[in-house]
Amino acid sequence: MKLTLEEINHILFLSQVASDNNRLNMLREIIQCLVYIVKANGEIEVPDEVGAHVKEIIARIEAELRDDSERLREIHRNLDQFGRRKPFG
Repeated sequence: MKLTLEEINHILFLSQVASDNNRLNMLREIIQCLVYIVKANGEIEVPDEVGAHVKEIIARIEAELRDDSERLREIHRNLDQFGRRKPFG
């Protein structure tokens, strides 16, 4: 099955509407559609400016996920320490 540029643009339009209205469940489904499209193509040519922006977004996401992961490790360490001390008995 081939998707036309018009159909892909419609998916992008829907993603903007869902984003503007904070519809996270819709955004997840739209992301899944875009993942299918990207996987089907293997590689996509984009302008340098778009490629740079994508790399910036990816770097931010990775940094945020690393921070979240470190925060979760810190919480687990604190909970483990709290469990060993038994402060209430």
